Amino acid sequence: MNSCCTSPLFRRAGASVAMALAVLTATSAQAAIPAGQRQFLVDFYHHTNGPAWNFSNNWLGAPGTECTWIGVTCDAGENTVTALSVQSNNLTDPVGALLPDWSALPDIRTINLSDNQLAGRLPPISGLPELRSLDVSHNDLQGTLPSPSGLTHFFRYHAHNNQFTGPLPALPPTLEQLRVENNQLTGPVPTPPAALVASASALCPNQLTPSASAAWDTATGSTPWHATCSAPPAATPVPTLSEWALILLALGAATVGMGALRRKQF
Repeated sequence: MNSCCTSPLFRRAGASVAMALAVLTATSAQAAIPAGQRQFLVDFYHHTNGPAWNFSNNWLGAPGTECTWIGVTCDAGENTVTALSVQSNNLTDPVGALLPDWSALPDIRTINLSDNQLAGRLPPISGLPELRSLDVSHNDLQGTLPSPSGLTHFFRYHAHNNQFTGPLPALPPTLEQLRVENNQLTGPVPTPPAALVASASALCPNQLTPSASAAWDTATGSTPWHATCSAPPAATPVPTLSEWALILLALGAATVGMGALRRKQF
C-alpha cells in the first residue's frame, strides 16, 4: 500500500476536506427562506397572473431557489426576503380583490409594484416592521391607503396615479416623501412629519380639504399645497319632513291646476 495514503498527515487532510464539505452542504441546505414566505410568493404569482408577466425568470422553481426569482431579493444568508420589486412587469389582478397578505414577509424593506395594471386593494402594511419604501404608483388600485402607523424606518410612500379613496392615514415621523396625487382622496391632510423633504411630495389633484400649512407647502413645493386640488363635493341636503310636506302639497296643487286647465280647453 502507498504510504502517502496512510500517513497521519494525509488522514488529517482528508478529514479536513470531508468536514469542509459537510459544512458547505449543511449551509446550502439551510439557505432557504421559510415555507410561509415561499407560499406568499407563489400565491402572489398566481394572484397577479404570473404566466402573463413580462419577466418571470426562475419563479416557481424548487424550494431553496426563491432568492433567484427575478424581482425577489434576500438577505446575505438567503434566509429571508427583504425586497419584492416587480415594477413594469404586466401584473394584473381581479378588480377590487385583496392582494395576498404580505405580513408573511416580516423582514421586507422594499415593495415596488409600480407601473403595472393592478386594480385590487392593498393589504395592511403596519405589520411589516422593517419596511422602508412602498411604491404602488401608476396602477388602478382601489380602496383606502394602508396606514404606515407604527413603522419606524418608513421613509417613502408612493401611491400616485391610482383610484384610492377615503382619507389620508396618519404618517410616521420618519416619512420623507409622500406622493398620492391623482387619486380620489378626501378629507383633511394629516400632520406633516418633520422629516419631509422639500418639494419631494405631492397631494393634488385630489378632493382633499384645503387648509393652511407652511410645512405641506414646503414639502410639495406648491403654495398653497392645495392649489391643484378640487373642492370636495358638496353634500346634497336631505329634505326634512316639513319640507317633504310642502313639496307634496305643491305637487298636488300643480296636478289640480293642470287638470282644471285641461277641462277648460275641452
